[in-house]
Amino acid sequence: EMEKRFLEVGADYVMVASYQQPPTASDFIEAFNQSVPGVILVFPNNKNTELAALQAQRMCENAQVFVIKSRSDAECYAALPMIDFTCENMEELLPQIEEVIDNVTVVTMTQASKNACIDNVAVQCGDFVATIDKRVLASGTSLDAVAGQAIGKVMDENEFEVVTAFVNPSVSDGIKDGITRFVADNFRYTEVTVIDTDDVFYQIILSFE
Repeated sequence: EMEKRFLEVGADYVMVASYQQPPTASDFIEAFNQSVPGVILVFPNNKNTELAALQAQRMCENAQVFVIKSRSDAECYAALPMIDFTCENMEELLPQIEEVIDNVTVVTMTQASKNACIDNVAVQCGDFVATIDKRVLASGTSLDAVAGQAIGKVMDENEFEVVTAFVNPSVSDGIKDGITRFVADNFRYTEVTVIDTDDVFYQIILSFE
């Protein structure tokens, strides 16, 4: 579903990879060759992907490639619908894309594999942890409760208009419905969308716009 969603909001090509096997520069070159010659915008979803894209950018000879400083699927998904694809002036377009990405707040949620102290918060093995900019927002044994706490804290700081939850296959329909209900019940003017992904590292990525 994730690939389909990206194509619906404006992507021409979606590279499907994993944290264990991120795309290489050669993979990017192959993708560039399948694109229409001209200008190519690349939206990496993590630092390793960005490094491979930058290497491919230097190797590409048949197109003008720009690597956007995006760090997650959530930032990519937020930026794509805002792009004016008719704009030919990259000096105008690139700052607009960067501004959109800068206005996206991303919370990642994963399950602790061992006991740890993160940001002065004691986390037990098996706990779910929600973080923002390496800062712990919430943790606990219940994924839906941690998600609710994280959403509440972010929305208390800035009542965003759109919340998107990217959920991996381990997240139950009940938790997905719970996220939707929580936002609808507590932030009635905020739009909420839940998108299924194949992510194996994060249980949930929350995007706020």
